[in-house]
Amino acid sequence: MTRGTKGAKGSPRGLGAFVERMTEDVKKLTLLVAAVGALAGAVYATREKWSQLLTIWQRPSGSCVRVDTPSFPDMVKLSEWDNARIKLSGRNECPAEFGLYVTFRRHLTDQPLFVVKSPHADLSECKGLSSELVPECWDFKKPITRDKGEWKWEVQLPPIERLRDFGVHERLQVSWTVRNFDDPKKPAIVADTTTIEVQR
Repeated sequence: MTRGTKGAKGSPRGLGAFVERMTEDVKKLTLLVAAVGALAGAVYATREKWSQLLTIWQRPSGSCVRVDTPSFPDMVKLSEWDNARIKLSGRNECPAEFGLYVTFRRHLTDQPLFVVKSPHADLSECKGLSSELVPECWDFKKPITRDKGEWKWEVQLPPIERLRDFGVHERLQVSWTVRNFDDPKKPAIVADTTTIEVQR
């Protein structure tokens, strides 16, 4: 009986117990590795989240600036277009200096009598639709105001180029946006389309 008990260590039954213990150890090790991986992922995600929050805190969003609907002239003589201006106003509650810029485009449904240009259309980066994301291509103001409170700003109408002759007057539909100077890829703070009557 004694020899039989000692021999059980090398029996299939003893080998099975050894394999079972090894399997349990492997499972525990796998769970430990998974837990470490999950912890590392959580730490990385937390770091990224804090980085995003810090960026948002350092760069004010458009929500702290109120922009009222701009006041456009109803009618402008073609000869006086370059001197015509629109009036903007609103309120600034941003903790840091905040800048705005204004973009213009001829509305897609408008008949192509005019080309609406950027004030700096001579620069390559100020051509095409992508120029809306380049603040330096447009009239901008930063800071919009030195202190918190009401603000006002007059912006010149964008340059236009006449493509062909027209009658006594024609309507020009202009799409405009007011955007965050420091974060131009954000959606426009306000945007709309206005119609201006252009007279000869």
